[in-house]
Amino acid sequence: PVLTPLVVPLTVSDSIILTPLDTSKAGTLLSLVQKEREREIEQGVEREHTLSERLPWLSSIHTLEDAVSYIEDTPSRRHVEGGGPGDWLIVVTPSGSDTQTHTDTAVGVIGVSSVSLDKKCAELGYWLGLGSEGHGYVTQCGQAVVEHLFRQNISRIEVHVSFENVRSRAVPERLGFRQLDVSEEMCGCSQGKWAVYGIDRDNRG
Repeated sequence: PVLTPLVVPLTVSDSIILTPLDTSKAGTLLSLVQKEREREIEQGVEREHTLSERLPWLSSIHTLEDAVSYIEDTPSRRHVEGGGPGDWLIVVTPSGSDTQTHTDTAVGVIGVSSVSLDKKCAELGYWLGLGSEGHGYVTQCGQAVVEHLFRQNISRIEVHVSFENVRSRAVPERLGFRQLDVSEEMCGCSQGKWAVYGIDRDNRG
């Protein structure tokens, strides 16, 4: 049987850990979202590339209470069975001499949604702050989550990502997912063209 909850603490590397996103982390989530909005203003990011446009469900987070509500609604919103939130915070930890001058930093979120225990399938999603791109965080975390889900008897994982987001599409491609389809139907809260990727536990290339 599938072990529950699926979202448990995971160590990705010496410098990256995945921490289950529960209400005790609401302040961290709020800070992460606020910093991303500030960075978008400073860098003059075009509206279609802002966090709220890419992830409309995060647009409602403006206060600590908003962040708590977002986290509490996670299981039902993301259709996660088995209890517990369906998301992890991606946390970068200092190592070596850096431990004296740096503290743990949340740089993004990765999670599972549309979990079907009967069909043994799930969907993987992720987002990363603009200032944290280019370090391989999502690829490393994605690999860790995929292997974790396979160990929990999930046999098929999909990623649905904007067709225009080349950087985000590169993640499942690096992880060995195959492109299955291109859809123009509603995905989550967003309408657009979506690339659908999939990987099977027992038929990996």
